[in-house]
Amino acid sequence: MGVLNLTPDSFSDGGEIESVEEAVDEGIRMREQGADLLDVGGESSRPGARPVDADEEWSRIGATVAALACGRTGAGLVIMHMRGKPETMQDDTRYEDLIGEISAGLDRGASMARDRGVKPEQIVVDPGIGFGKSVEGNLKIIARSGQFCSGPWAVREAGR
Repeated sequence: MGVLNLTPDSFSDGGEIESVEEAVDEGIRMREQGADLLDVGGESSRPGARPVDADEEWSRIGATVAALACGRTGAGLVIMHMRGKPETMQDDTRYEDLIGEISAGLDRGASMARDRGVKPEQIVVDPGIGFGKSVEGNLKIIARSGQFCSGPWAVREAGR
């Protein structure tokens, strides 16, 4: 998977890509290096980031997405858990049942996607390490990551 940040304030590489041509070239490079999925981001999700409206986000990513799509269908969907908004997500990182709450959120997102025609094999889930979780919570997620291999997004083998 490749991550193509088209935001001026990303925590990893904000503002490095300055044109659609550069973004497309970078996306192609990632594909040539083996990326099967590309996450084209138009809004930073770093802690403390300010939200942008949908029009602003699309103005950042629309031309790049259109240039990279090449008319293919069956695109994948990544569903990530994040409590709150980037601006405030680290204000309260306490959970009564961290894994349960994450799983329930991912279940809701995957069910909505399936209701709209997304096939389970197109869905990837991300428990959102670092997004509204404490260090201890992040370590718990990593230790129990196998629990995220089942749910309405999971592809089952025949007979299972």
